[in-house]
Amino acid sequence: MPHYQKITNKLKEIRPLVHKTTMNKYKIAGLVGAGAIALMTFSTVLAEDNMMGRNDGEHMKTNASVSIDTACMKTAIMARDAAVTAAFDANYTAMKAGLTARTSAISAAWDQTNAETRRADLKTAWTNWNTTAQNARKDMRAAKNSAWTAFKTAAKACRGGSASGNGDISKDASL
Repeated sequence: MPHYQKITNKLKEIRPLVHKTTMNKYKIAGLVGAGAIALMTFSTVLAEDNMMGRNDGEHMKTNASVSIDTACMKTAIMARDAAVTAAFDANYTAMKAGLTARTSAISAAWDQTNAETRRADLKTAWTNWNTTAQNARKDMRAAKNSAWTAFKTAAKACRGGSASGNGDISKDASL
């Protein structure tokens, strides 16, 4: 039997095994992927519970003895939302000013006839824009966090300072 026929016969023997192994790899990869998604979802839920200050399933309990001043809670929510809205407005204003400045700087850079000067001016325009955008995002994040901190303090006062009842404000925690 010629040598190439021996190789062909060996390949025919090996091919089903390789196909079976490859399919098993895909099945294993799928299971690992599904497990990773489930783990991420579960850890996100746990992290959210911990961020809201809820431990040991406390948010699942109903506590009828907790008295909440609804007018106080409404005022706290309105103040929080006004502060978050102001943070978004300030972010919009800063970003718009930064874009306007970037547009002017890029336009001026392209008016340069010297390529080296133009390149330096373009780099400066983009660097300034990146700094402006980064600062605007940082300022908005700080303002939102401040609004939420003030809200949590006010909400606690509306509940009479009790530690339970965090589940009552969790519906407003979507911002």
